[in-house]
Amino acid sequence: MQMRKGLKGKTEEEVDRVVSQIVGLFAHLKDKDIFLEFCRTALAKRLLGKHSVSNDAEDRLVTKLKTECGPQAVQKLNSMFLDMKLSEQLQDAYRKQSHGGKPGGIEME
Repeated sequence: MQMRKGLKGKTEEEVDRVVSQIVGLFAHLKDKDIFLEFCRTALAKRLLGKHSVSNDAEDRLVTKLKTECGPQAVQKLNSMFLDMKLSEQLQDAYRKQSHGGKPGGIEME
């Protein structure tokens, strides 16, 4: 998908153009729910695998999709970003514990 590999090394202007093209395609689709489901699955894979080139680009896409089809439709995409941020915060807090994230000498990833 374009959001994973196609944005590497691109300027913000080029990223905006790609995001606008994706949303433009979305605007002409009949079955928007199928496209959103594909986006949700692809975003989940990119976030969990840490393959996303730019979280800002991902956020721009979600924001533009929200203006195109409403906040209800992209609620799952937004919640994935919030969950990832919360997960990072919890992991950082865990690593700052007295055991340094290695209870009993075992490192957790």
